[in-house]
Amino acid sequence: MITPTTLLRHIKAQLGSTTRVLPISDDEILEIIEEETLPTFSKYYPYMYRVYVGKEDKLDYKEARSVYVMKTDGLEILGVAKVFRTDGSYNECRYPYYNTNNIFDIAIANNYLSVASTPETFAFYPPSLIELFPKNWVDKEFLVICKCIHPKSLQTIPPTLKDEFFDLATYDVGRAIAPILIHYDQLQTPYGQIELKIDFINECAQKREDLLEKFQSKFMKEPERRKIWIV
Repeated sequence: MITPTTLLRHIKAQLGSTTRVLPISDDEILEIIEEETLPTFSKYYPYMYRVYVGKEDKLDYKEARSVYVMKTDGLEILGVAKVFRTDGSYNECRYPYYNTNNIFDIAIANNYLSVASTPETFAFYPPSLIELFPKNWVDKEFLVICKCIHPKSLQTIPPTLKDEFFDLATYDVGRAIAPILIHYDQLQTPYGQIELKIDFINECAQKREDLLEKFQSKFMKEPERRKIWIV
């Protein structure tokens, strides 16, 4: 399991804390991860949080617009991936209707229905509002899959992406402390000057850009990612 403790241990080892004291505390490192690493990582690999929305979540002052509040227990919503609505909760054209088991009649009916029906869509209004189309005749509970920022407990980070997340966190922390250490590239001791060897820390910004390019190149290849097919 990925925890803040295991992540701290990895970052401090990568940045050479065994031979020198880092210029920032553990709490400051965790703040960098919360403010920089988690939002960036979640942009490419969000936490898919499922929310059930019902009539009690509908905004009274926008009743005609079918606008609802999504309650995510404090998680910040980046967007909405999917919405699942129950049958009969909205008005749609059901003509012609065939009560038959003939696959050809069913295919014809589906073709007519696809032309006459209003498509199901939604609009997301940050930070936590969603509007459904077409409008409901009656309020029924529906399921929303939200794309959220991973919580700072780190328990929702997929184990298969542990290495990538640890690398991104290391680069973020290294990039933050590089301006501090650049003034102390040498350490004066009773035994003479010691080179601190901060080349890796200075390279963190570029390594971070390279990693984000890797994320971007694999962005559309991830499972459950909504894709646009051109035929």
